[in-house]
Amino acid sequence: MKNKSLTVIIPVYNEYENLRNINQVYISLSNSKIDFQIIVVESGSTDNSKIYLNKFTNKKNISILFQKKKEGWGSAVKYALKNVTKNYFVLFPIDNQYNINEIISHFTKSKISVVTYRKFLNISKFRMFQSFIFKIICKFIYGLDFKDINSLKIIDYNKLIFKKKEINNFSDDWLIDLEFLIKIKKKKIKFVEKKLNVRERNIGESKVTKFDILKILMKLIYFKFFSKI
Repeated sequence: MKNKSLTVIIPVYNEYENLRNINQVYISLSNSKIDFQIIVVESGSTDNSKIYLNKFTNKKNISILFQKKKEGWGSAVKYALKNVTKNYFVLFPIDNQYNINEIISHFTKSKISVVTYRKFLNISKFRMFQSFIFKIICKFIYGLDFKDINSLKIIDYNKLIFKKKEINNFSDDWLIDLEFLIKIKKKKIKFVEKKLNVRERNIGESKVTKFDILKILMKLIYFKFFSKI
């Protein structure tokens, strides 16, 4: 992992209608000058996601990994992190909220890690309010002064993860995004913040429920005192 390169991690659970977006991700990366790897982690979907993904199993630069059951966003990410071969990585939802070309642009123009903050396009005021409150709580508990907590991050893999066994310390749920930022701060990893457009998903439904949000908020306090990150 000597030259600058990028692994795009795509967790999948019941995203059959959105999986065609993988083709665009692949085409855009192939047309760029980036040395890339795409890792798709399918976590026991009950729709036709697994069948659709089989078409990519022999495609160059794409790895399809299968989990037996859904164990959370973070669990899928951790599974992928253990198979990263490039020196930067980004978590990329496949629900068409983000444009892969923006990620490519930020990656190629920066020599260090990139922490993005979202410019909301066609997003409900309630969702924007949720993000604002979450950011305030994280700043109060952890002293994080990032412009956004849950936006995409292009992170130097070797600086974030010195030994692969460290991956097991991350959460199995959506809290993993926050933990990345905590570790970036603790390890003093150099980064730049860049704006990123985000839209509401137009196909399928979000896998994040109100219960998940409440659970994560409760964990914020727990991890302040017991996290291994």
